[in-house]
Amino acid sequence: MTASNLSADWLTAWQQEITAALEKTLCTFEDTFGYPPGDNEVLLADEESRAAAARLKEVVDMPQGLISLYATIAELSLPDIDHGYFVHTPAQVLNDITQYGPVRVTDHATGVVFGSDGGGIGPSPVKVDTHSYVMRRA
Repeated sequence: MTASNLSADWLTAWQQEITAALEKTLCTFEDTFGYPPGDNEVLLADEESRAAAARLKEVVDMPQGLISLYATIAELSLPDIDHGYFVHTPAQVLNDITQYGPVRVTDHATGVVFGSDGGGIGPSPVKVDTHSYVMRRA
């Protein structure tokens, strides 16, 4: 999907579809796995998250896809789906960029860590470079 396809209407509908699917999946989670699920949700952006995303754009060259995402979605936290999936809040990304700077993606490109998964010993960062190529450490 390209950044131009990430309209607010599409992302809002996607959030609603994920939320409905989570409700169906998580209602049997404890019976299936023997323990209650954590908080699994896709949160819509609010004034605070949009303000953090605007500050983030001032600090780092962000790809259009991430800008479009953060205009509508503030955070994704799915710790109980597969190994876990997370899209960090704009405030967390801003904090990481401020503390650590952009990450090296290739010898000639840097990127922004905006998410992670729950795979293994530590979360594998999900990064995006300025050309909107998403990369994940294997």
